[in-house]
Amino acid sequence: MNRPLVALALGLTGGLLVAVCVKAVRPAPVSLASIHRRVQPGRPNLISAPRTGAVTSLAEHLARTGMGRRLAERYGDDLFVAQTTLPQLLAQVLAFGVIGFLIAVALFGGLAAAGTIVSPIPVVGGAVLLGLFGAAFSLQALRARAVVGRAAFRNAVSQYLTLCSSVMAGGRSAEWAVRYAAAAGEGRAFETINGALSSAPAMGRTTWEALAAVAEEWKTPELGDLGASIERATVLGGDAADAAAVIAQAMRARSLDDIERRADRSNVKMLGPTYLFLAGFGLFLAFPLLDELSRSF
Repeated sequence: MNRPLVALALGLTGGLLVAVCVKAVRPAPVSLASIHRRVQPGRPNLISAPRTGAVTSLAEHLARTGMGRRLAERYGDDLFVAQTTLPQLLAQVLAFGVIGFLIAVALFGGLAAAGTIVSPIPVVGGAVLLGLFGAAFSLQALRARAVVGRAAFRNAVSQYLTLCSSVMAGGRSAEWAVRYAAAAGEGRAFETINGALSSAPAMGRTTWEALAAVAEEWKTPELGDLGASIERATVLGGDAADAAAVIAQAMRARSLDDIERRADRSNVKMLGPTYLFLAGFGLFLAFPLLDELSRSF
C-alpha cells in the first residue's frame, strides 16, 4: 500500500471517530426531569442520567464508582449551577480525551506516511498528553459555565431585591412582596426563589426559612439577610422595606465593583499583546534602516 492510501485511510478513520465523539457530546433534548426541576426546583441527582449511547453508559458506570462519587463531591456545586450531571461531564471528558489522542495519532501518522521515522515513545507520550489536555479542557469549560451561571444568578437576585424593596415601599407586606416579586420575574433565579416560596407551606417552612435555604444553596447571603429582615418584621412588627433597599443597594455596589475589577484584569491581559504588536510594528518600520546599516558595515 502506497503512502497516499495510508494517509487517506488514516484521515477517514480519524474523521469517523471524531464525528462519533462529537455526536456523543451533543446535548440531549429537553427531558421531563428538567421540566420538573423548573416547576419544583431542587438539586437533581448528579450521579444518574438516562442512557443514550455507549459513551454515556460507560460514563454512568464510572460515575457510580468511588472515583465518580469523589468527583461528584468536588464538582457537585459546579455541576448543579451548570445544569448538568456527572455522567454527562464524564462523557465529555472521555470524548475530548479521545479526540486529543486521535489528533496526536493522526499527526504522527501523517509524518510516518510522509516518510519521517517516528519513534513509538513520543507518539504514545504525545497522544496521552493531548488526551489529558482535552480532558482538562472539558473540566475547565465546566468551571467557566459555573462561574457564568453564578454571576447571572447574583445579578438576578439583585434585581429581585430591588423589586422587593419597591413593592414594600408601596405599602405591601414583606411576605406578599417577596412572593409577588418572585412570581413576576423570569429566569432561573426567579424560578428557584418562586419554587422555594411556593413549596414552603407544604414543607412546613416559613418564608424566611425558604429564602435562607436558597441563599445557602446558591451562596448568596443577601437572600439570607432579606429573610432575616422579613422575620424581624413579622415577629417584632418592624418594617422590612428599608432593610431590603439597603441590601439591594449594597449588592448593586458589589456587582459594579466586580465589573470594574474584571474590566481592569482584561486591560492588564491586553498589555502583553499590545506591547508585542508595537514591538513588531517598530521592527517593521526600522527594518529598512537596519538593512541599510548592515550593508554599510
